[in-house]
Amino acid sequence: MLGILAVGFVLARYHYESPGATAQNTAQTTDADVILTIDNRGNSDYLVLEVEGADGVAELNTPDPTWTLTIGTRYRIINKGRRNIHPFELIDQPASGRASDDGILLSQKARVKGRFEDDPAVAWVEDDEGVTFTLTPELAQALKGYRCGVHTRSMRGDIEVIEGPGG
Repeated sequence: MLGILAVGFVLARYHYESPGATAQNTAQTTDADVILTIDNRGNSDYLVLEVEGADGVAELNTPDPTWTLTIGTRYRIINKGRRNIHPFELIDQPASGRASDDGILLSQKARVKGRFEDDPAVAWVEDDEGVTFTLTPELAQALKGYRCGVHTRSMRGDIEVIEGPGG
C-alpha cells in the first residue's frame, strides 16, 4: 500500500511541475490553424522546414525567409533549434533594422517577456517544443519581423501581414 502511495505522489508531483500540464495550456498549444516547423543553420539563420495548414507562408529551406502571416490565424511555431539555444521571438522591427532597437512582442527566451504575451486575444503559449499565438489586428500592426533571442543580429527575418477572410 505504501508503495502505491509513493508512486501516486511521484506522478502527482511530476504532473504539477511539468510545463503545459494544464488542460487549458495543452488545448491552446495544439489548437493551431497553421504550423511552421523551423530549425537553425548554425548561429546564422533560421530555416522553415515545413508549413502545415496554409500555402505561401514562407519559402522552405531558405535562410531567414520572409514570412507572410494572416490576421486572425492561430500559429504554432515548432522550434527544432530549441528554446534554450535559439529562442524564437517576434519583433517590431524589420530584419534590416538594428537589433538593439528591436521591441520584443513575443518571446520564447527564458526571463524575457514580450509586450503582447499577456493579451488574452493573442493567447500566447510557450513550451519546450515551440510557441503558439493568434495574430490579432493589434499584434499585426506592430509586427515586422522575427529573430533568435540569442543571435539577434544574424538570425532574423521579415514578416509581412495580410488581412484574413472578411478583413
